[in-house]
Amino acid sequence: MSQIEVKIFKHSTYVEALNYIVEIIKNRTVSLDIRHILIVPDKYTLDAERRIFANVAGGMDCEVVTFSRMLSTDSGFVPISKSASIMLIKKIILNNKFKAFGVSSNFAGFALKIYQAIMQFKCCKITPNELLLIDDIKLKDIASIYSEYLNYCKKNNFIDSVDKLTVLEHSIAAGLLKDAHVYIANYDEFDKTTSLILQQLSSNCLSLTLSLNANVQVDFLKGDIQTFDRTLKLPNVINCYKALSELDELLSVAKRIVVAKKNGVHFNRIGVVYTGNCNILMQIFGEYGIPINIDSSLLLENFSLCVFVRNLFDLQFHQFNKDSMISLAKSWFAPLTKSQTESFVEYVKKYSIDYKGFLNEWNDKLAESARSSLVTYIHLFFGMVSAKSKAELIKNLKEFFMTHESKSIELSKISGQDMLQPLTAMIKNLDDLEKVMSDSDKLELTIKVFLESLSVPIGILPPKFDAVTVGAPEIFRGADKSMIYLCGFHEGGIQKFAIDDGLIADKQINALKMHNVFLLPSIEEINLRRKIELDNIIFSGVQVHISFIENDSYVRDFYLQQLNKKVELAVYDFDFELNKLNNLSFDMMQLHFCNHVSLSNILLLEKSHDNFRRITNVELRNAMYYALGQKHLVNKYFENTDYQNITNACDLFFVRNNSQSIEAERTVSASRIEEFMSCPYKHFVKYGLRLKELQDGGTNPADIGSFLHTVMEEFVNNNCDKNKVDRIISASLSKHYKLSLDVNVDIKHRAIVEAKKICDIIVSQLELSNFTPLGTEIEFGERGLYKGIDLNGINLIGKIDRVDLNGEYVRLIDYKTGNINFSHKDLYLGKKLQLLLYLDIFIRAGFKPAGSFYFSAITKWDDDDYSYLLKGVFNNDPNVIFSLDKSLCDCQQIEYMEGSKRSTTINCSAVYDKKNGKIKLKPQRDRGVSEQQLIGMSSYASKLCELAVKNICDGFIAKSPLKSTKGLPCRYCPYYTVCIVGGEKSAREFNIKVLNAEQYT
Repeated sequence: MSQIEVKIFKHSTYVEALNYIVEIIKNRTVSLDIRHILIVPDKYTLDAERRIFANVAGGMDCEVVTFSRMLSTDSGFVPISKSASIMLIKKIILNNKFKAFGVSSNFAGFALKIYQAIMQFKCCKITPNELLLIDDIKLKDIASIYSEYLNYCKKNNFIDSVDKLTVLEHSIAAGLLKDAHVYIANYDEFDKTTSLILQQLSSNCLSLTLSLNANVQVDFLKGDIQTFDRTLKLPNVINCYKALSELDELLSVAKRIVVAKKNGVHFNRIGVVYTGNCNILMQIFGEYGIPINIDSSLLLENFSLCVFVRNLFDLQFHQFNKDSMISLAKSWFAPLTKSQTESFVEYVKKYSIDYKGFLNEWNDKLAESARSSLVTYIHLFFGMVSAKSKAELIKNLKEFFMTHESKSIELSKISGQDMLQPLTAMIKNLDDLEKVMSDSDKLELTIKVFLESLSVPIGILPPKFDAVTVGAPEIFRGADKSMIYLCGFHEGGIQKFAIDDGLIADKQINALKMHNVFLLPSIEEINLRRKIELDNIIFSGVQVHISFIENDSYVRDFYLQQLNKKVELAVYDFDFELNKLNNLSFDMMQLHFCNHVSLSNILLLEKSHDNFRRITNVELRNAMYYALGQKHLVNKYFENTDYQNITNACDLFFVRNNSQSIEAERTVSASRIEEFMSCPYKHFVKYGLRLKELQDGGTNPADIGSFLHTVMEEFVNNNCDKNKVDRIISASLSKHYKLSLDVNVDIKHRAIVEAKKICDIIVSQLELSNFTPLGTEIEFGERGLYKGIDLNGINLIGKIDRVDLNGEYVRLIDYKTGNINFSHKDLYLGKKLQLLLYLDIFIRAGFKPAGSFYFSAITKWDDDDYSYLLKGVFNNDPNVIFSLDKSLCDCQQIEYMEGSKRSTTINCSAVYDKKNGKIKLKPQRDRGVSEQQLIGMSSYASKLCELAVKNICDGFIAKSPLKSTKGLPCRYCPYYTVCIVGGEKSAREFNIKVLNAEQYT
C-alpha cells in the first residue's frame, strides 16, 4: 500500500490531460520549501512550459522536466551521447562477422537500427543471455553486438540514456524528490525501467499525480484512480476534402493558412500534421510567406556541410568519381565561384569526364580554373585525413570544420536553417569519437565509424515564436491549437503504419514471450498508438481540415472511412447572415463556403433556389460557385443529390458573366478565342467564373518558357548584341525568382545554357535572311501601332512577339516552348489561329505576307537533335524564300553538297538541277503556299473569330472539348475537377482529311 497520495486521472485526449495538470498546479499553495515538478515526454516540454508560464502565477517553484533531464550525473560515470553509442556499435559491427546480417550491416544507418533495438531491450530489462535462449539467427547476432556493447561500457564506466534512468531510479530511492509534488502527463506507455521509477516515486515524494490518455494502462501502481468518462467531442469545424497530389495538398493548406491569418488567427495557433518531404513544404510555405517550426528532423548527413564532407571522404575511398565531383563543385562550401561551378559541371557532362579525367588539364579556361582549384582543395583534405594517429586525425578534422564556420553562418541567413547546428554536431561527434576509439584502431576504421555518426537525426530549424507547427500527429498531443490541417490520408502517408518486417518484428517478440521474456511495444501496439494519436487531434475541439489523395495509385484509408461515419454526426446549425458575408473579403467568402459546403447545398436546393436568387453580390456568388466547383470537397454532401441540377442553376447566372467583359470592353484577344474553340466550357470557367489554375509551387515548363521569352525579347531589343547576352540573362533571371531558388539550381543552369544557344540561333537566322526586326511585343488594336480586326463590333487586340520586315514583306514570329508545329487542320478547327490572325492584321495594313512562324525553345532538354527551325507557313515565291534563307540560292555550294541542301531556318529544301544549272525549291508539304492562298488563310482565321465571338456573346458554354488524334485533352485540363459532364459523348470530333492550302482560296 502506497504511503503517499497517488492519483491517476484518465482523459479522452492528451490536451485535456495536460490542461488538467496545469489547473492543479495553478491552484497549489505556494511554498519555497516545496517543489512542483511536471514530467512529460521529451518532445512536449516546450508546450508544457508555455502552459505553465502562461497560466501559473509565480512559477519559481515549478519545473517542467523529462525523465532523462532529472538526473545530475555522478562524477564516477562517463555519460555518452546517442551518437557515441551508435559509433561504438558501428565499431563492433565492423570488427565482427554475422550470420543474419551480411552486406546490410555495412549500410549507413544500420548501426542506428541496432542501437534502437538494444535500447529497447535495456528498457525492458532483457539481457543478451535471454536473447541467446531463442532459436532465432537474427536475435543471436543482435545478442552478440549487445553483449560486446555492454562489456565495453562497463570497462570504460560509460552510461548511456537507459543507464541514466537506472541511476535516476536509485537517486529517487535515496530521496532526490522527497520535497516535491510530482505530476506526470501525456505518456502513452511505460516500459519496465520507467515503471520502476514510478514505483520509487510512489513512496519517495510528497504526492504523485498521473494525468493520462484513457488508453494508457498503469496496472503496476495502486491509488485513487479517477476516470473521466467523456465521449469524444466533435470539433467546431471538420472538413474532409480530396487532393489530386501531395503538392495539391500542401498548396491548399498554404492558401487556407494565409486566409486564416488575414482573419486574425496567429500562426502559432495553427498546426499542420505532415510527415512527407519537408523540403517541398518549406519551399511552398516560403513562397506564401508562412513561417514554420518543423518538429521533425533530418539526418545529419543530409545537411550541406555534411554532404560536402561525405563527398570528400567518398573521393578518398573511390578516387575521383564523376557524381561526387559534381556534387562537390555544386556545394555552397566548395572553393569555386558560381560561373566556375557552371562551367565545371557543363564541361564534365559535355565530355563525360570521370575518374582520372579530373587529373588532366582541360582546354576550357574557366572550367580548367575550377578543376584546378577543386583538385588542389581535395589533395589538401587527403593530406589532413592521412594522419599518423587518432588524436592527429581528430585534431585535423576539427580545424577543417572550423574553417567553414563563416560560410555556415552566411548559409544560415540565406536558407533560414540553422547551419551552425550540423557544424557543432560534427565537432561534438569528434569528441565522442575520441572516447569510443582506441589508439590501436586503424585510421580507416576510425573514419568509417565517424561517418556512421552522420546518420544521427538532428533538428532542421530553430524555433520561432509566431510560426506554424509542422510534424507528426504525436507532437500535437499537448499543443494548444485552434486550427489543425491533416495532410496525407493515404497509403504511405500520415499514419505510416509499422510493417512487421523490421529488425525486431512480431515474430521475434512472440518467440521471446514463449520464454517469459516480454518486449514492448509490438508492431500491433505501435499501430494502435498511432490511431489514438489521430483520434486525439481530430476530437480535441479545434477546427480540423483533412485532405486525402484518392486516385488510381492511392486507395482511401480504412480509418478515414470510419472517420467519415463519425463526421456525418456533425450537424452544422448555421444562422446565415447575408449582410455579414457581404462585408467579407473575397478570400474569406471563398474559405467560408469551402469550410461550410453544406451551407451552399442548402442555399441552392431549398425553395427552388429562392435563397440563391436573393444573393445579388457577384463576388459572393463566385465564392459559392468556387466551393461547389471543387467537386472533391462536396462529394459526401451530394451523394443523394442531383449534382447536375445544382451546377445548372449556377450556370444560369454565370453564363452572362461569360460574355460580360467582351461586351463591356468591346475587345477580345486571340488566345481567348482559341480557348473557346478548344472547349467552350473551359473558356466559360476561365473567363466567366474567373477561376484560377492551381499552381504546384514548383518550376514548370511555363516558368522556363517565360524566362526564355524574356531573354529573346531583350536580346532582339538590344540589336542582337552577343556581348550583352550575359547581362540580359542575369537581368531576366531577376524577374523569374523561382529559377533563383537553391532547389532549382540544375534547372537554372540548363535554362541559362538554352538561353545562350537561342541567342546564337536568332543571330544565325537573321544573318541568313534579308529580314530585320521591326520590334518585339508589337501591340495592335485600340492602343497599338496597328488597327485590330472588327469582329462584328468587337475589336481584336493583342501583342505580337516579334515582327521582321524586308521592304514591303512582313514575317511574324511567335515564341513558344516545347515542340509545336503548324497544322492546317488546327487552323480549320480554330485550335491554332494566332499565326494567321496576326498576319491578317498586317495584310490589312498594306504589307505583303512572307510568312508566319513559331520559334520554339526546349524545356525538357532530353533531345540533343532538337530542331530550331521556324515552324509555320510561308510564301512559296522563290524570291521570298531566298529572302528567308539566303543560303538556298547559292548554286555552287548546293552542287558541292551532292546537289541538295536543307534550310536551317524554314521547312524547305533546295535541289540543284544539273541540266539547266538552276535551283529548284521544295518546301515541306503545305508549308509553302502561294501569296493568294496565304491571304485566304488569314482571312479565314478572321471569319472564324467572328463566329466564335458571336457564340460567346450568345452564352454558348457547352461542355464539348475538341478531340484530337491523341484523344480528349480533359485529363490535362486545369479545370478538370469543375467540369462534371465532359467525356466521350460530349466531345467534338471532325473526321476530315488533312487540309491543304488550296481549300482556303
